[in-house]
Amino acid sequence: MAAKNGNSISAPTELLGRAGTAALVIARIGTVFLWIAAATTAVVLVAFIVASGTLTADYNRLSLNVGGVFSISITGQVLDYSIYLQQYDDAPINTVAVIATGVSRTAIFALLALAFGQVAALCDELNTWVRHAEQPSTSPFRAVISERLSHMGWYLIATPVVALANYIVCTLAGASGSAGVWLSGLLVMIGIMLLLLSRIFDYGMSLEQEVDGLL
Repeated sequence: MAAKNGNSISAPTELLGRAGTAALVIARIGTVFLWIAAATTAVVLVAFIVASGTLTADYNRLSLNVGGVFSISITGQVLDYSIYLQQYDDAPINTVAVIATGVSRTAIFALLALAFGQVAALCDELNTWVRHAEQPSTSPFRAVISERLSHMGWYLIATPVVALANYIVCTLAGASGSAGVWLSGLLVMIGIMLLLLSRIFDYGMSLEQEVDGLL
């Protein structure tokens, strides 16, 4: 569909802009939920350290009842790794495993929240560019976009590293569990792809600067 006047945008561009807005909203909601998850995990961990008797143990889960209304908990599941916080029902809680897993889960939620925050900011930047892409002076090759892609990549790569470190610590502390590689490998792969895209944007930006210097 052709533009009716100088301020109109084409239908595909408008549709893409709406999709970008939807992605922005989803990313912001995800960021909020991930920060809440990090905060609640930290609260349970502090409660375990300060007053472990307030928590209820259930083999692979420690739960903190909040006013009899709801409960928040720490589980031994960290990405592909499942840590048994107790060897069996009614067994003593592995204190090192609980603390290490609580710290790791808090760190992972925080890293994913930071990654989602970068996604939201990137969606906002790209959405603005899409809506003005038909203007000759606009370009997606900007330092801020490259930096956001790079930050997202490193956050995603760091996430499975934290999970692996936690599994090693818990194993050395005598906790049993199981390990996998699918989700961790996927996060690392996506992280590497984002770092490569960051380099591509850097290269595109340098080419534009060279062309502008020749004009």
